[in-house]
Amino acid sequence: MAVDYDLVVLGGTWEGREVALTGALQGARVALVEPTVNPLQAQLWGQALMALGRQWRDIQQATEWLPLTPDSLAGNLVQQWARAVAQLGQETVSRHHLALQGVDVVTDAAQFVSHPRLAVSSGRRQLTARAYLIATGAQTPPPEAVPLAARTYLTPETLGQLETWPRHLTILGSTPPALALSQAFRSLGVRVALVLPTVSPLPGEDPETVQLILSQLQVDGIELHRQRSLRQVAPRPAGWQVTTEDADWLTDHILVATAPLPAIASLNLEAVGISWGRQGLPVSDTLQTHHPRIFALGSVLGGYGLSALARYEGHIALANALYLPRSRVQYHHIPYRLETIPPLDRVGLTAQQAQRYYGDAARVIQVGRQHTLQAQMSNDPTGFCRLIVHRNGTVLGAHIIGDRSRDLIQTVALLMTQGGKINALARLPTAASEAHDLLRQAAQQWQQNRWQPGRWRRDWAENWFNWRRSAVR
Repeated sequence: MAVDYDLVVLGGTWEGREVALTGALQGARVALVEPTVNPLQAQLWGQALMALGRQWRDIQQATEWLPLTPDSLAGNLVQQWARAVAQLGQETVSRHHLALQGVDVVTDAAQFVSHPRLAVSSGRRQLTARAYLIATGAQTPPPEAVPLAARTYLTPETLGQLETWPRHLTILGSTPPALALSQAFRSLGVRVALVLPTVSPLPGEDPETVQLILSQLQVDGIELHRQRSLRQVAPRPAGWQVTTEDADWLTDHILVATAPLPAIASLNLEAVGISWGRQGLPVSDTLQTHHPRIFALGSVLGGYGLSALARYEGHIALANALYLPRSRVQYHHIPYRLETIPPLDRVGLTAQQAQRYYGDAARVIQVGRQHTLQAQMSNDPTGFCRLIVHRNGTVLGAHIIGDRSRDLIQTVALLMTQGGKINALARLPTAASEAHDLLRQAAQQWQQNRWQPGRWRRDWAENWFNWRRSAVR
C-alpha cells in the first residue's frame, strides 16, 4: 500500500529541521512535525548569551586599562541582543523557508500509531511514510530533591523567558550548559552560585581538563558548591532563599541545568514496540531503533546532546532512512566543543580510555599554551594541547583547551580520519599561528621521546654518524 511521504521527521530541534531540509533538497517527499510553539528561539537564546559572555571577556582582556566593567552592560540590552541573534540565527531553517523548499510543515502534537498500519498521528491527520526520524531533543526535568513550582526556576530551554536581568543567579547542574552558562552570566556581571550535585562534572572527560575548568570557574569568581544538592527553596520578597546541606543564600533566579531527559514521553513509542529509559533512546550503529523503520538522532539518544554530534548523526540517519541502512556511526573521529571559557575541544579517546584499550602502547603528549608566543602576546596563556598517541605514531585522541582550539582540533580530526601519524602534524603547510606552534611542539616532543639516548633509534643513528665521519677522506 502506498504511503504519503518518504520521510516524516518528528522535530523541534535545529538538527531535525536540517535533516528535513536536506531530504527535500535531495528530491524526497518530507514532512516535519513540530510543536506549535517555536522551540528554536529558546535553544538559540542560550547559545547567543554564551557567545556574548565570551566577547565581553575578550573586550575586558583587551582593554584592561580602560574603566570597563560588566556594569557597563545593561541587562535589558543583553536580553534584546540575545533574542535578536536567536531570531536571525534560525532564518536559514525557519518553517517558512522549509515550506518554500518543499517540506510539508505540520505544527501539532504527534504520536505513533500501529493500527491499521504504522503512522504518525498529528491529531488532525495521519502521516504515513517509508521511514520516520525522531529528533525531538531533550528537556530538563524538575529537580527531584525539591518540588519547585514551575514558575520558580528556569532551564536552558526556557532562558528566553527571563523577564528581569538578575543580580544573583543560582545554577544547579554538572552538565556542559551549567558550566558554560555560569561563566557567561558571570562575565556579564551577574553573581553566580553553581551547585554541583556530583563529585566532579563532565565524567566522560579527562580529569586534568575538568580540574582546569573548575579552577577557571573559581578564578572567575563563581561560588562553587561541590557534591551538594538543593534541600529547600523558599520565596522571599527579594527573590528566593536557597538552602543546601551546609549553606544558604538569597538569589534572584534559579536555573536548573541538570542532565536532560529525552522529549519522547508523548510519542506513544510503546505502541510500536520501542522501549526507552532515562539514559536515552537505544539505537543501533545505523541509528535504527527497535523498529527498523524508525530512526533517531541527537539528544534523544542521551549524552551531551551537542550540535556537532547531532549534525553528524543527521547525515547518517538521513542516508539510511532514504536509501539503504548501510552507513554506520563512528564517533571516534568526530570533534566536539564544550562552550566553557576557555572552550574545550575534543576528539577521540581520553588517556584513560586509550590505556584501557591499548595498555602500555598508549602515550600522552602535552604542550601548554604558555609555551607559545601568541598566547603570551594575548596575555592569555591558560590551556594546553594533549594528544593521545599509539606507540606506532597513530593519533588516538586529542584534548585542547584554549580560546583558539577550534582550528587545531579540526586539523587533528582530519588527520585521524585519514589514519595519519603524529609526525605529519609538524609538516602541515599552514601559516604561522598558535595552533601550528602547538602542533609543531607536540610533534617535536614525540620525536624527542623516541630518540632518547639508549633507545635503538638513537643508538643506530649514532653508529651511522660515527661511520660517516670516519669514512670521510
